[in-house]
Amino acid sequence: MSMLRQFRALPLAVLVFCAVMISADVYEILEYNNFPFGILPSNIDTYIFNKTNGNFEVNLYRECKIHQAGHKIRYRQHITGNITFGVIDNLQGVGVKFLFLYAPINTVTVRKNLLTAVMIGGTWSSSYDVNKFVEIKDCL
Repeated sequence: MSMLRQFRALPLAVLVFCAVMISADVYEILEYNNFPFGILPSNIDTYIFNKTNGNFEVNLYRECKIHQAGHKIRYRQHITGNITFGVIDNLQGVGVKFLFLYAPINTVTVRKNLLTAVMIGGTWSSSYDVNKFVEIKDCL
């Protein structure tokens, strides 16, 4: 019976360890896939990453807005997408402000020190020096 109790406690111990390591790991995944840390804000609560297919979910403590590369970027509390080397696609939960509205960012790529955000179903894109995204920003 005591063996069963020990076995049940193991997943809880693993979850506690993962929660402590969460902020470092999500940024390591970005770096491994050639993305700068600053494409995500600092208020990450939890994340799930599927190493096999690249699907990810990032949960923030709350919705967040930051200023990055001269634009206001909004992050919903729940962000999903798929990451491979130099490409994040099927992105949900991130938008950039144009005039009075936030346009959803669908894809982000990094090639030759240029970060390109593709918005509005691929009809519009904008490129930036990747060095503008090295700093992790706090929410406004």
